[in-house]
Amino acid sequence: MSKVDVNKEFYNKLYKKRNPFVSRIYSLISFDQQSKSKINFKIIKEHFGNRFQRVLNVLDYGFGHGSLLLKYPKHHLLHGCDISEEAVHNFPSVAESTGRKAMTATVEEFFKKFHDTRFDVISLSHIIEHVDDDKGLLSSLVPLLSEEGVMLINIPINEVWKDPKHVRLYDIVYTRQLCEAVGLDIVRQLETDKLTSFFLTEEYVIGAGKLKKMYIKLLRLFCALMPLSFIRFVEDTYLKKHHYQQLIVLACRKK
Repeated sequence: MSKVDVNKEFYNKLYKKRNPFVSRIYSLISFDQQSKSKINFKIIKEHFGNRFQRVLNVLDYGFGHGSLLLKYPKHHLLHGCDISEEAVHNFPSVAESTGRKAMTATVEEFFKKFHDTRFDVISLSHIIEHVDDDKGLLSSLVPLLSEEGVMLINIPINEVWKDPKHVRLYDIVYTRQLCEAVGLDIVRQLETDKLTSFFLTEEYVIGAGKLKKMYIKLLRLFCALMPLSFIRFVEDTYLKKHHYQQLIVLACRKK
């Protein structure tokens, strides 16, 4: 079985059909979801400033549970693409339950469906490390950016636990070279998320028994519900020895 098939099988199981309300609650209480979507959304919102109040055409490529898309105001135009047919089929009803409308497509049908669309935001959060040709994927998406559009790429770095579904490792040097190769200028970069390092170290490196695993699950839930300011305080105060697990770059098309 190829790595693509392994990814598709894994994510189809992960995004299987749930009640829309249950799916929404799950995305809100999942630390893995919120540790990425909160900071991604903050960076996008800060970039646009007052322009964020206008109608934006946004695409989350690899949207999964839709945690990032559901953070956008209801007047924005939401689009999602995912390898999982389950996610593509289920998310529109989740969005509708929150008063939003979302158009989704599988990877196979995406470019046929949206080739004429221009997006103000294209986000790829923990996506390109799963694909065989990261340069090819980004090159195909760059032409879909609007004139003032930005692409947000969030990738794992300093990985404590080596995910077998990942094709390659990333650092800022390689990421800068990748953006340059596909015609993107980086306008902002950020390393973040030491909490994930703490959790993965406790679970996979040190090892966790039954009681400790329960404690970590509760701690994950608590952290998922906390604001970014609290998380940053905890990281700066108590987790100084841990390494950041996310690298986020915000880039625009070369002029």
